Amino acid sequence: MAGFLLAALNLAALSFFREVLSWSLMVATLATAEVSTCLRFLVNDRWVFGNPRPSWGRFVRFHLTVAGSFVVWWSITNGSAAWGIHYLAASLLGNCGTVGWSLATNFLWVWRRSHLTSQTPPRRGL
Repeated sequence: MAGFLLAALNLAALSFFREVLSWSLMVATLATAEVSTCLRFLVNDRWVFGNPRPSWGRFVRFHLTVAGSFVVWWSITNGSAAWGIHYLAASLLGNCGTVGWSLATNFLWVWRRSHLTSQTPPRRGL
């Protein structure tokens, strides 16, 4: 359900930037991507991973993983197409690579629980 809501907000933002503000499509899509990334972070941070408040550290790491996902998708898609794979199939392969990248980076880096926070603090004294 959250995915459909985010997709609808994405279209609304693109329409707003393009039709109301009369931004060029290139600028409107970049702004929409940023809005979408921020909203996805907030949804994932709270509803998926149960964090009571967002943090700047997780926010920055999430942005880096999104940028990394683009690089993975672009590289696989264009590399596969260069090897003779039809561009639509190449894009599908790129999407699969992006999902793997996103799962690994999000679970292992962005929202990983530190093992130190689950341990009791060291005792001080003699």
